[in-house]
Amino acid sequence: MNHTVELPELMQVSFPRGAGILLPIFSLPSQYGIGTFGPEAYRFCDFLQEAGMRYWQILPLGSTSYGDSPYQSFSTVAGNPYFIDFEYLCADGLLERAELEAISFGEKEEYVNYSLLYQQRYRLLHRSFERAMGKTSLATSETKAAFGYSFLEGDRGTRETLARFREKNGNWIEDYALFQALKAEHFAVQWTEWTPEYRDRDTAALEVFRAQHEEDILFQVFLQYHFFRQWKALKDYAHEKGLLFIGDMPIYVAHDSADVWVHRDEFYLDATGNPTVVAGAPPDAFTADGQRWGNPLYRWDVMAKRDYSFWVQRVRAGLLLYDVLRLDHFIGFAHYWTVPAEDETARYGHWEPGPGLSLFLALQQELGPLPILVEDLGVLSPEVITLREKTGFPGMKPLQFAFDGGSDSDYLPHHFDRRTSIYTGTHDTPPLRTWWEQLDPPIRAFVEDYFALHEPEEAHWGLLRGAISTVADLCILPMQDILWTDERTRINRPGSLGGNWKWRLLGDYADPEISKRLRTLNALYGR
Repeated sequence: MNHTVELPELMQVSFPRGAGILLPIFSLPSQYGIGTFGPEAYRFCDFLQEAGMRYWQILPLGSTSYGDSPYQSFSTVAGNPYFIDFEYLCADGLLERAELEAISFGEKEEYVNYSLLYQQRYRLLHRSFERAMGKTSLATSETKAAFGYSFLEGDRGTRETLARFREKNGNWIEDYALFQALKAEHFAVQWTEWTPEYRDRDTAALEVFRAQHEEDILFQVFLQYHFFRQWKALKDYAHEKGLLFIGDMPIYVAHDSADVWVHRDEFYLDATGNPTVVAGAPPDAFTADGQRWGNPLYRWDVMAKRDYSFWVQRVRAGLLLYDVLRLDHFIGFAHYWTVPAEDETARYGHWEPGPGLSLFLALQQELGPLPILVEDLGVLSPEVITLREKTGFPGMKPLQFAFDGGSDSDYLPHHFDRRTSIYTGTHDTPPLRTWWEQLDPPIRAFVEDYFALHEPEEAHWGLLRGAISTVADLCILPMQDILWTDERTRINRPGSLGGNWKWRLLGDYADPEISKRLRTLNALYGR
């Protein structure tokens, strides 16, 4: 069933009632050290369909930098080359099987080894680029048939193909490819440490650099071509299975990114490009000093005068990638916590008003109705609640947040309306099993009474049933919660550096009994 709310300001998008699974691409099984757009991604689509799921939610697909977080990317549009599947490149005749077998990617490790990937993957990606530029192909009809990728049509990345791709994506790829080539030239340091003519985008200096490093720039174009080509094939396959992708869009962008380098006057930066104020969150019951995230803050007044063109381009790109966008930190669009850049903590920050409804009206004017849901977690001020109601975007209700406040908690399902998305947990929370095992006895008793948990069903499936059965149109279950895994499978621990964004799904997860139980629950509750 669909649920549509009519509001005078924004045209609302109907979200089909359904359930989905949250699993990052990097967590997919793979013999090459990290999940990719290869065979296991298609197998996971099959699993979703068999389980009666409608949605696959993933984390941001941008390339990662220091800290490995997908929320700190070199570009808001470009994709992560780590997700390019080597099996495809073999089928394209750009790599040999022996070349893959000669390198260890840590395929049996429980966690992604990003430093190993950086060392090993780019060697092979460069090799495939060199073969594409030489217009030589190792592929034969037998090779292609063996990989089973006949549905992946199109050129393998010759100069002519890349020129067409470059022209079609010229509004972002020229700056991004140049940024990455310059970054390589400066030994990967952030752009504020480049020589001044490059840091400050001197036109003559950049033209000379482009001419001297055309192959380096073209390599970056090649990577993006294959990223988007492989992603489109996967997305088309998912659609054939009746699945929709929910993609995650961070509110802030990384300081060390092509976006900030190019759009310096739309951020609070000093003359050398360094932030004067940064993003964060205020002190609360859990963090006495608040959270200092460090992202540069937007100059919303400048963006508004330009009809939010930066955001129009960003959201347009997101809607081409995904079917539904999840906006991270929705609170920041109503008001945001600003921290002096020189402060080591967020304790002495203060609130500033965000763009509010004007941003979303501008986006709708350019892009039409917006298929958006929002992460509205935290202390919700009246301004945030009003903005969410005016936009009509579904908010989030994590099950793990529901039981500390007694029967009055807004996160308890009996307070939901249908324009809501329930999650058993998020990428920032512990797996459901860890949460359950660490509950204080009185709260656990409350949960057992609330969902009528009983011994034959056990807490695991009782909690999943409780989420799927709610009135919320969207129900998202992290894969760890379905498999009932422990703290070792946690994706992120907010406020910590290192050890995050690495969990990998090993073993055979596609148990027919799991698929059957999920499909039964989804059918029972109209999902």
